[in-house]
Amino acid sequence: MSLEKLSLVWLAWVGLGSLAACGPALQEVPNRYQKDGIELLLDGYPLRGLPPVRTHFIATVRLPQGVYEAYGGCFAEYWDFGDGAELRRDRHCVEPVERDPQGRVVLEFFAEHPFYRPGTYEVFFELKPPDLTGPTLIRGRIRVAVLAQGGG
Repeated sequence: MSLEKLSLVWLAWVGLGSLAACGPALQEVPNRYQKDGIELLLDGYPLRGLPPVRTHFIATVRLPQGVYEAYGGCFAEYWDFGDGAELRRDRHCVEPVERDPQGRVVLEFFAEHPFYRPGTYEVFFELKPPDLTGPTLIRGRIRVAVLAQGGG
């Protein structure tokens, strides 16, 4: 879909504010997580809509330089989309996109998934060492709401 069409779809969706009242409630779930000096921010677009909802997810991870170097820049990445589908990358080597003001390495992980049935889905992201033997470095979740067509 072109950027222009995507913008028009977004404007049309925003203009249908009453549509949200017809579907399942989407409670705000914190999408920022911290653990042992590692920070995770989960985001996605769109997080609500009529089926099928094809959501693009991004997990932005900020971690100390030493943690990044200890694993050689490679991690195990796991997504659970809440509808029975999963995505696993056991040895995903990534280059930092930047360093934050605290000197932490900033990494980005991406996933895309279509949701076909109405309902609210909890999508989980988990980052582990590349050999899968160590503890989870960080884990978080974000919700996606698929509205029922003609509901209300």
